[in-house]
Amino acid sequence: MGTLLAITPQPADGIVVITGMSLVFLILVVLSLIILAQGKIFDTIMNKRASAHAGKAKESAAKAQAATPAPASAPVVEEGIPQEVVAAIAAALACLSGGKYQLRALRKAQRSGWSQSGIQDHTQPF
Repeated sequence: MGTLLAITPQPADGIVVITGMSLVFLILVVLSLIILAQGKIFDTIMNKRASAHAGKAKESAAKAQAATPAPASAPVVEEGIPQEVVAAIAAALACLSGGKYQLRALRKAQRSGWSQSGIQDHTQPF
């Protein structure tokens, strides 16, 4: 019965503090190594994907050059539309489509007065 009431000695406060701090820093180092390893893994995966994508892009560019049709004639333009507007629309179309589409015809839209007023109302700068 005497052994149950025996008091076990407590470690000194300094030892508890040093052990706790060393464990915290050790775990921080382990976590930083894990994060560093994940970064390296993801970098290699992204590099593989980028190189595969670059290879596909080269192949598609070669196919596009081989399949590029001869330049089309000038687009059919309705009277009253300035050539600068035609050039701007054709450039915007070529830019957005990456040269895939061409401008073939251009004519003014036939709108009623009410719809024209609504368009001006909504597209007018502040």
